[in-house]
Amino acid sequence: MNLEFKNWSERFKNELTDLGIFFEDGRMPISPIILKKEKIYEWEKELPKLLELGRKVTFNNKSQVRPDHKEIAELYKNESIPGIMRPDGILVDDQLKIIEMNIESAVGGTWEVDFIQYWIQQNPLSQAPSHAEYPSVKDGIKRFLIEIKRESQTNIKEEEINIALMGFNDFDQFYKDLTEEMVEWIEEAVGIRAFFVTPENLRAAADYITDGIRNYHILYRIGTLVHPQEKVKEMIRVIKEAWNTDTRVYSNPADLFMDHKGIVAELSEQIENNGRLTSCEIDLINKYIPWTRTIKKRDVIYKGKQYNLLDLILSNKNQFVIKRSHSHVGEYVFIGAETKDDRWEDLVHKIGMDSTQWIVQENLESPFYDFQYYHSTKGIITESKRFTLSPYIFGSHLGGVLVRIEDDSNKRVLALPSNSCMSSTGVAIL
Repeated sequence: MNLEFKNWSERFKNELTDLGIFFEDGRMPISPIILKKEKIYEWEKELPKLLELGRKVTFNNKSQVRPDHKEIAELYKNESIPGIMRPDGILVDDQLKIIEMNIESAVGGTWEVDFIQYWIQQNPLSQAPSHAEYPSVKDGIKRFLIEIKRESQTNIKEEEINIALMGFNDFDQFYKDLTEEMVEWIEEAVGIRAFFVTPENLRAAADYITDGIRNYHILYRIGTLVHPQEKVKEMIRVIKEAWNTDTRVYSNPADLFMDHKGIVAELSEQIENNGRLTSCEIDLINKYIPWTRTIKKRDVIYKGKQYNLLDLILSNKNQFVIKRSHSHVGEYVFIGAETKDDRWEDLVHKIGMDSTQWIVQENLESPFYDFQYYHSTKGIITESKRFTLSPYIFGSHLGGVLVRIEDDSNKRVLALPSNSCMSSTGVAIL
């Protein structure tokens, strides 16, 4: 075994352990997925358009918005604020199909993805050619913040620009360390003074949001609003107060109208109920959005034929996945092929009478990809696994791509790249 490689793998494993990410021997991926550069450029061009289309479709349908979210979403709905998202997708016949949109500035994994990219790129036995590029989430954030900086410099009334990274006061040490690193990196890479703040210490002054020490010209939320109402109420208060100031808020609070899972159904249903979209918009939906429907008693078109939706789900459970809107990561996700018949039938009947929004989506699977792993006694081993891809979008800029590998094809509900059913690797671009 190459000594340089053994030293690299040991250092990589130790660094992962320091992050709190543990792999059994032979379960740590060491090779990247290889994607074509043209594909990345295509996502960077078209995925922001898909987000804008989601806004167009959803801003007129607000029935499923959380009450505590609705007021700030209404306030900001006419503001021109670039979107931020990390859609989860599956490659089907080399085409990315979006299964969830994840529209928000507090999407997870940003620092972890770049960490994995760095180490995978250093692998002395990498399968990727030496001229391969490794996209960085930080690069996407940097280009996005530089645009915001330029815009702010033409509008603000003060010499220096301050950005507040607004999170929660109960962040654990892992997130505190990441936030501290992000603050230092923004100051160095973007040239903006950055500060970690919690909403309890912020209020609106005459022109800007302030903590009493300094004014903040940019408010970048790094704490997600999907948490319970009690936890996010102070953050919502600050966002509401910021609307009456010159402080710019990211991501756009109006995007709260779009549930991460429900928006995929709303876009998909436009194909069946189109009355307002252009042919180019319909083509964009067809390209990226799989067949997805809000579950209720009605008829639908599936693969060119008309069905009663509940009957269709009951009689073809292996073809579908059921998800509850406004749920976090892998909660309330049921894959028909992994659910017992009686449990599936009971679930569908209960959903049919539930006032909460649920969606059904065709069950998509990626092709198998040969991933390399390192085992201390067996050496380098290759295993074929399915995977998901989640590109990071900051305004019009694509950052890195989160790759999640299904370690167990019978347990496909994925969350963060540290649970026992999945792992993560890097992306190389040719």
